[in-house]
Amino acid sequence: MDNHTIAQVFGRIARLMEANGDLPFKVRAYRRVAEEFGRLAVPLSHLAAANRLRTVPGVGVAVEKKVRELLDTGSLSFYRRLIAAVPERLLELMDLPGVGPKLAGRLWRELGVTTKEELTAALDDGRVTGLPRINPATVDMLARALAEDEGRPRPAPSGVVP
Repeated sequence: MDNHTIAQVFGRIARLMEANGDLPFKVRAYRRVAEEFGRLAVPLSHLAAANRLRTVPGVGVAVEKKVRELLDTGSLSFYRRLIAAVPERLLELMDLPGVGPKLAGRLWRELGVTTKEELTAALDDGRVTGLPRINPATVDMLARALAEDEGRPRPAPSGVVP
């Protein structure tokens, strides 16, 4: 597994944790380590083999263990547990312009919305408008983001399902 793929996994973890309402410092830690992994010139597999993973900024005992699990098995139990708690399809909502993990998490927790199709239905039937602290500008932004997304070609799946 290459550094880019591992960085993607840790980036997804950060987004899912934020959508789930996890502590901001934990979210930031996973986001930062994902960025570090994406910038590394040396393969993480080489650092792991040399017992030097903790030389990477942000890598402590817990992250080192997760990286080793990914490298050894191609999978990560922590990520699977997070996916069980937070719908992975929520990541699709977060890919919409203006929809971050917090808003996506609110839509999921308060309306049960986890997909673009469900968001379209919630906008059409007015459920989004009825949410506290959602103003008309946010509703308009969501509608525009969905409309713009419909015209975009879909990227090829990354093939990574840790």
